[in-house]
Amino acid sequence: MIFTTFAFEVFFVIVFSLYLAFKSRVFRHILLLVSSSFFYAWWDYRYLALMWTVILVSYGTGLLLEKRPQHRKLSLACGVTLLLGLLGLFKYHNFFLQSLAGWANSIGWGLNFAPIKSVLPVGISFYVFHGISYIVDAYRGIIPVEKNPMTVALYISYFPQLVAGPIVRASDFIPQLNRNVVVSEYYLATGLREFVLGFVYKTAFADSLAQFADPIFSAIWRYSNSSLVAATFAFYGQIYFDFAGYSLMAIGLARMMGYNFPPNFDYPYQSTSITEFWRRWHISLSTWLRNYLYFPLGGNRLGKLKQYRNLVITMLLGGLWHGGSWNFVLWGGLHGMALAVHKLFLPEQRVEEKVHARMNFLILSWLITQLFVLLCWVPFRLPHFSQTMEVYSAFLRVRGDRGLLHASINYGLLFVPLAIDATLGKLDRGALEKLSAWVPEPRRALVICFVIGLMFALALTTISMTVNPFIYFQF
Repeated sequence: MIFTTFAFEVFFVIVFSLYLAFKSRVFRHILLLVSSSFFYAWWDYRYLALMWTVILVSYGTGLLLEKRPQHRKLSLACGVTLLLGLLGLFKYHNFFLQSLAGWANSIGWGLNFAPIKSVLPVGISFYVFHGISYIVDAYRGIIPVEKNPMTVALYISYFPQLVAGPIVRASDFIPQLNRNVVVSEYYLATGLREFVLGFVYKTAFADSLAQFADPIFSAIWRYSNSSLVAATFAFYGQIYFDFAGYSLMAIGLARMMGYNFPPNFDYPYQSTSITEFWRRWHISLSTWLRNYLYFPLGGNRLGKLKQYRNLVITMLLGGLWHGGSWNFVLWGGLHGMALAVHKLFLPEQRVEEKVHARMNFLILSWLITQLFVLLCWVPFRLPHFSQTMEVYSAFLRVRGDRGLLHASINYGLLFVPLAIDATLGKLDRGALEKLSAWVPEPRRALVICFVIGLMFALALTTISMTVNPFIYFQF
């Protein structure tokens, strides 16, 4: 089910109505667990067993950590290895086999592997990372080992964040599951606001840009240089509004049910350095990679050279997490090297001093950062390296394009939404409540919901009848 479809709206209204009717935490958890399993089975019921396998491995590993304290490291290693093994089996088998065959053929061994035809289980990367988060947080003693299997199951399978995040740490969510939740008018109003804003980002902004970018990227050999450049700019906006829209909708759905998810985006296209960008973009993934990969590798504790190495390794694996493609590895590697170069030549303290001292440096650093991010979206969007080089050739104007199709974009589709997003970034997050402060307290939430409902109705008039899946569903 996609959040922007009528089927999901019906599903959520039913689930939310029952959720409000139940006052017992146990009954609410049973409802959410059954609803989450139904939500996942809607995509492909055959992979429901895979999700529950991840849940059982995570829960069982937690119990072993407590019952076999003398073998804690072994239990941790086995649990994490099993989860990563499941992820690798379903997501990377063809990538590794074909890469091995390519390497073998390059030295004359003549290996060939027929690709295994299978459907990638939707959201597998997200719920596997949730399972690892629970195991590692329990091992580190950040949270106690959970005795109730239903709590671990709901943490991993909770439907708002199940298929595309945010990747909420076990130490952030499980304590919320273990206390009684009161759905206040404030939570309902602010959650609805987040959901509607995400709905607008996805349907009015991302899908409009997709109508231009997707046909060009699906047949880049047919289009002119300027068309490929324009499509890259369109995707620059599409990927942000698509994923930020999903994240806002997921956060809003959870908030309406009384749960707090941390923000996943913090206006990343306002970043003036690549380090700042990764503090603002897909915050839940960058935080997960930092806590569970970068720090265990040594972080910045082992000297500068090893810090740069750790940054590159972390981002390479972060790129590979998105899918079995050398283009994702390239995307992650480019970002890893950029982070290392930024640490090497522009220490953050000096950058901040320059930013505050010189406006022209601020503008230049913003332009360089965003141009780099824009160009890196090319290998992220395209499946093959040859296609990436074709688009880069279009940027450099070294690619002949006589007689090819030309498509022109209305750049207002990109810059107007980005301007709206930048304006929202300057507003206080409580602005809606302040605007309604003149309304008597008992009716304030009602007025806020009315205003949000009006925004939602206006958004519905701007969207097409075609439903585009969220980009991050493929990961």
